[in-house]
Amino acid sequence: MSPIKSSLQKPAAPEAAARFQAPKPPGTPAARPRSVKLVAAVGWRWSAGNSRRDTCFISSDGICSRWYLWQFDRDDDLTIDDVIAHCSRAQLTETEAAGLLLETFWAKDAWNADLEAPHWISPGLLTEAEVQEIAGRVV
Repeated sequence: MSPIKSSLQKPAAPEAAARFQAPKPPGTPAARPRSVKLVAAVGWRWSAGNSRRDTCFISSDGICSRWYLWQFDRDDDLTIDDVIAHCSRAQLTETEAAGLLLETFWAKDAWNADLEAPHWISPGLLTEAEVQEIAGRVV
């Protein structure tokens, strides 16, 4: 069983928000810390003027009680660099939390109706196969 599947069976209660409406629970860092780790960069391209790129990072808070999933995306007229999902650390490894939070965000993302299997993936903590597995469950 992959670490991603096993993390989804744990009783964590992740929270995610629709794109551009990131949750800000107490203790959330105001800006993406330098200590973040790349979860994965994932992209979709439907046409020359219609694409999406999710570059996701994971970090914890200063007291190591929560995991935070950050999204960074720079478009022509908009930059996103904010928390998109979070959960209690509750015995989750960094990789397990990354998979759980990414799946939670994609499942609740208001724009998911337009998503399909990613067109490209740059792995980080999650391998290309793990990202494909998560995408297959939610898009």
